[in-house]
Amino acid sequence: LMLGLNYSNRRFKELAPSNQNGSWIDFIGQIPGIIHFNYKTLPYLAKLLQRYKSEDTYVICPAYHAFTGRYGLWGYARDDAFLLFSRHPNDPNQIIFFPQFGAKKSNLLFEVLGFFSDFEIEFSIARSITQSSEFDTAILNSRQSEFLFRTQQEQVLDWTYPVYTLSTAEVLEAKGKAFKSFRYDLHRINEKEIRTELIDPYLDFQELRSVIQTWAEHKSDLMDVSETIDSYMYLLKLMRMPSLNLSGVKFYREGQLVAFEIWSILSSNSQVANNLAGLNIQSVENLPGFSSYQYYTVCRMLYQQGIDSVCIGGSETAGLDHFKRKMKPIKSLPLQTIKAYRVKREYKCQA
Repeated sequence: LMLGLNYSNRRFKELAPSNQNGSWIDFIGQIPGIIHFNYKTLPYLAKLLQRYKSEDTYVICPAYHAFTGRYGLWGYARDDAFLLFSRHPNDPNQIIFFPQFGAKKSNLLFEVLGFFSDFEIEFSIARSITQSSEFDTAILNSRQSEFLFRTQQEQVLDWTYPVYTLSTAEVLEAKGKAFKSFRYDLHRINEKEIRTELIDPYLDFQELRSVIQTWAEHKSDLMDVSETIDSYMYLLKLMRMPSLNLSGVKFYREGQLVAFEIWSILSSNSQVANNLAGLNIQSVENLPGFSSYQYYTVCRMLYQQGIDSVCIGGSETAGLDHFKRKMKPIKSLPLQTIKAYRVKREYKCQA
């Protein structure tokens, strides 16, 4: 890896603004060894992530990182270790780190935290696998740094509930008691009324914006409608980048666009796809069973391409988690967040 350089944090203290309201984003861009991933450099990130494997296929998906890091995404590397971090998509004053790739002997997290020591911002480690998160937290706390690390259930992003992976073949068959509710949804769909088309991120931009706006304006739990619309439109723009392997399908019912789904196929494993976004205007139109039909269609399209499984992510709510379990996931991966708290440690000499 050529991203990182072993610089001392002290060399950059003079770069940090004395005014704490100064922009840490401007500051981080001046540190050698840190690369900002944007439209020009995202293809490089896609090549880097091909080297790695993970139980959590989202963390090795460049399209996921580009979307989650839409307000800022950076990388830092040294030796054989690589660390990705981004501005939290819902909190401009928080940085989220993703689990380190490569060699574990170099803990790059503390190096990057040192760069930010003069800024009043919050930090957390995202998508920590629950099975090992307590151990990982204990390792972090053993460093005796200015931070105390604690595991916690995610409250905002999409891994409050487990991350699920579906078998495309099993969803298409939908056999057995476990699929009973899913089959019921599909039986409510009149396929003669429905037409599907692949998304063209250039020609379909305004049409999709219209359906996203309709959906967002009728979602009572959205805090910021315009920000939500912009985030989806950003994902549509990312679809124009071939290196991110993004595809999507749009659904028309009786000639009206009512839904869409977007996914990315892993370059490192062409048997796996990650479903990244989708919605329908159920709140405006009567669309019983349509969410299940959307997943059924995605699995059918992927299966026809020879793709065995699709990760559909986790959920923010119990209701969404219940819905995803209708499709009998073949894998369930619980995740947690590790929160970093600034503390003042006192050291006492023992006789």
